[in-house]
Amino acid sequence: MGRKEKLYAKLKNTPNSGTFEDVDNLLRWCGFELRRAKGSHHVYRHPGHDRIMTVPRHKPLKAIYVKNAVALFEQFFDFDED
Repeated sequence: MGRKEKLYAKLKNTPNSGTFEDVDNLLRWCGFELRRAKGSHHVYRHPGHDRIMTVPRHKPLKAIYVKNAVALFEQFFDFDED
């Protein structure tokens, strides 16, 4: 199991433990690019799709942002869970 799979499994099972850096990694692995990082919110956009996701850089990061990132990650990658 590689880094992507481990992080994905961790965030899917315990979204309350996710950090901004974890969500940032998931989105970048999916091909999202950071479009704006002004203030406390970062805006990511996927160049091939009309997908946009805004993530606040707050501690603790709310679980809904982690769940949304996991859902996007599942759309771009197909992992078989054992």
